[in-house]
Amino acid sequence: MGKLYKYSFAVIGIVLIFQNCGKDASFNQDSTASVAINAELGTGDETLDIGVISKACRNLPRKNQIINIQFPKPSETCAWEESGNLSTRDAFFRARIEQKQNLGLPRGAIVCDAIFDFKPQPFRYDDYFALLFNKNIITSGYDFSEHLTPQNFGLLSYNWNQLRGVRMEFGSQKEQVVCPQIPGAEAMCSFPGHDTAGVIDLDLDSRYIQAVMSNGVPSDHSFTLVTFGDDDDNDCEHSDVEFDVTVSYVLSE
Repeated sequence: MGKLYKYSFAVIGIVLIFQNCGKDASFNQDSTASVAINAELGTGDETLDIGVISKACRNLPRKNQIINIQFPKPSETCAWEESGNLSTRDAFFRARIEQKQNLGLPRGAIVCDAIFDFKPQPFRYDDYFALLFNKNIITSGYDFSEHLTPQNFGLLSYNWNQLRGVRMEFGSQKEQVVCPQIPGAEAMCSFPGHDTAGVIDLDLDSRYIQAVMSNGVPSDHSFTLVTFGDDDDNDCEHSDVEFDVTVSYVLSE
């Protein structure tokens, strides 16, 4: 009977050793994976391979945060000849108002998915608008593809210096609500047309969001609403916009 107890304790001890080794090995494996992924990501400021982004989203611990975004109706309309705006000129992009809201995510956060929940609200703008996630246009009331520099997957990077002074082609195919599409991803947007009121909605799948991340990971992610005008007193204005976005992210640092 004494020998049996000894054998039992020995077996239990071996099992505990293997259990502890399993936990340590798993921890070390995760740490190694994190270091390797961070090395592939680099600083995050440059263009990144979407495969590396996807790997980070698969292998690093996910965090979720619900963020309320508000773009109130501007207190003033276009500020002509101020802050890079031009003087009035009919049918040209001469001025804009940019409203930016940072998401307040930790430094090094890579957004893997984003689910939008727009409040019931009529949206109206004059003359055109663009909604940005970081520097990328994710929907707009005008086709800017001929004037802005394409990034990874053909996403357009907003740059006012490339748009100011460009002719507005009223009534043309460019005057349409654009929901930029990228290969292998699904994107849906519902926004009213020029100077009309309507409901708004936006649905971008996880690959789309990760494609945006492949164009660089800023120190703080943001949404920006830009409204444009040419020469009217009501230009650059828009009605109130509010939505919640549930952000799923991993940390690369």
